[in-house]
Amino acid sequence: MSDRRQARATRRGAGETGGEAAAPRAASLGPGLRPGLGRQAWLLLRMDLLSELRTLETPLTILFFAFLQVVIFTFAFWADEDTARAVAPGVLWVTITFAGTLAIDRSFAKEQDGRTLTALRLVPGAPRALYLAKLLSNLTFLLMVVCFATPLVIGILGVSLEAGQLPLLGLTLLLGVLGFSALGTVFSAMLVSVRRRGVLLPIVLYPVAIPLIVMGVKATVTLLERRPDPEVWSWLRLMTAIDVLYVVAGAWLFTSTLDDE
Repeated sequence: MSDRRQARATRRGAGETGGEAAAPRAASLGPGLRPGLGRQAWLLLRMDLLSELRTLETPLTILFFAFLQVVIFTFAFWADEDTARAVAPGVLWVTITFAGTLAIDRSFAKEQDGRTLTALRLVPGAPRALYLAKLLSNLTFLLMVVCFATPLVIGILGVSLEAGQLPLLGLTLLLGVLGFSALGTVFSAMLVSVRRRGVLLPIVLYPVAIPLIVMGVKATVTLLERRPDPEVWSWLRLMTAIDVLYVVAGAWLFTSTLDDE
């Protein structure tokens, strides 16, 4: 009887250490056998998105929160068509920012709960792949908010847009959420071990993201007021430059942050 118990204990111990041993085994593979950066990032991104699709916890939460914000802001600021056109850019960007923060806050929840960050650090190239995967994952959720909130704001507030303005509006929103995703990914990784990270994340994220958000609001206002396209493109060039800065600096800081965890 004691032999059977000892055998079961041995099997349990082997199962518990299997996940931790997987990373060293992956690290010991030769360069020709290890997957490349793109392949690693795709596998991590696919795992994240499939996990969210099974539960729909994050998508439903952020979309419902975005809906509540738009409805509340509409009742708070609606007066006439001129007022609606004036407040629509602010309502849209605040909705994207707040709803996107909910998604970013959950970026590393599964890795932290499953204690897999330590194993990922041991795999060559994994920190960079993890940053890229989390960036794309957060970008996917933020684009989901954009696709939901933009027609909602335009429809409820009655803002008129010409067909030729839609591509520029889409590019403006894409540049905005790309930089915000890059910042959010880094700060979420920095706070992954903090107990009250949901409270601290907006405090550290919003001050750094303010320049990008202001540029996005200004570009949207310029579009809605039907000003000349060169004025819009001047804001878009600034947003592109700051996006490059956020993404590149984020990749460097993310690797350093993960090594220090």
